[in-house]
Parts: sequence; structure tokens; C-alpha cells
Amino acid sequence: MRKTLWGLTTTVVATAALVCAGPAGAAGTRTIALWNMNESPGSKVLVDSSGNGLNGTIGTSITLNGSYQTFPHVTRGTGGTIDPQHLDTINSSQLNPGTADFIVTVRLRIPSLAASLGNVMQKGQTGTPGGFWKIQLDGGNGRILCEFVSPTGSGGIRSAQVVADNQWHTVTCERSATQITTTVDGVTTTIKHVVGNIVNTQPLSIGGKHNCAAVPNHDCDYFIGNIDFVQVQIKG
Repeated sequence: MRKTLWGLTTTVVATAALVCAGPAGAAGTRTIALWNMNESPGSKVLVDSSGNGLNGTIGTSITLNGSYQTFPHVTRGTGGTIDPQHLDTINSSQLNPGTADFIVTVRLRIPSLAASLGNVMQKGQTGTPGGFWKIQLDGGNGRILCEFVSPTGSGGIRSAQVVADNQWHTVTCERSATQITTTVDGVTTTIKHVVGNIVNTQPLSIGGKHNCAAVPNHDCDYFIGNIDFVQVQIKG
């Protein structure tokens, strides 16, 4: 069906719910990276299980239990919370979308609406040369925002579903040549957008902003909650 959502004309398509416990490969896609987040307590290396060797570093503020990662509570608006150890960080040019059909899937759990103000992950940010992409919890309303920004165009789409309910949700963000989609638990919201080429030299940060200054009432958009896995794919 079609409806107007936050001032945008969107297409919502109900698809079959995911029944597997982990990420599933889709036909016609190539997996760039797969982080299962199953490292044991004390681990410092985020292991890429795709076979491509895109390992990263695990911040010491993140709690590991061998199954998923827990990103701790952040007290917001208290003069500038800066904690580089709140992040998983991966350096690889393969995580640039370029002009490809680019797909990112994450399974996450957010404890409450009050905790839904952070950025789940991003490669680059506003002002980054070459553009950026991110998955964000937008405005404290418990919905997911998928955003892709290039020097020549940009677009973002919010999910219709609230995910900040202390339940596990599978979220997929996809950028194709003509549109951006956000899928939550098999329900897809789409907006038509031609974004353009996205290539930057910044690392992918999972859990908040990588570049962050200590200024009043700023907390680096840190994510609060649990992440079970992250998968990055290119279609075709």
C-alpha cells in the first residue's frame, strides 16, 4: 500500500517474517562483511566471519557475553559525553557504497523510547568529504532512519515501526540506484531517491560517532542497547 509518512510518499510492503536466528544471504548478493558479535568477554578484535578479513576493534566500554554486544547507558545533555571506547571501529574502503546497490542488516534491541536517540552505526557524518551513510534512531521516537548522503544527492527514510520496546528486531537499510528502503522485521518502507556516489576515508563506527568534539550538551550520538549481528552486502 501507499501512504504519506512524515511528509514523504512511501511504499510499504509486507514480506515474510525472518525465522532464522542470524543473517541470511539473499539471492544475487555478495557479502562484504559479517560481524556476529559473539566474541567472549575481554576480546578486543571484532571478527569478520565473511572470509574477507574486515576485522575491527571493540571498545572496552562495550560488554561482551559471547552472544551479543551491550552498549552502555549514556547520560545525555550533561556537558559533553565523549567515550571512544563506546564504539566498534572498522577501517575498510570496501564499506563505501560507491554507486552500488548497498545493503546493511543489523539485529538489535533497544530498551526504551528514552534510549532511542543514538546512531546505530555510520561511515562518515555531516561534513565528511565524499558523503556518508548511517543507521540512526531518530528524534527519540523509537523509529529507525536509514540515510545515505553523497556530494550530489541525499535521501533518508524512517521505519513505520517503533523498535525501542526491549524486543529484538531485524533492520535492513538498502540504497539502490533509484530508491532507499528501510525494512524492520520484514516490513519495508521505500522512498524514491537518486543519491549518487558515496566514498569516504572514515572508518565504520558501530555505536555512535567516530569524530566527536567535547561541546556542551553533546554526547556523540551514542547508541544504547544490544546488537546481535551486522551484515554488509552488495547486490549483483
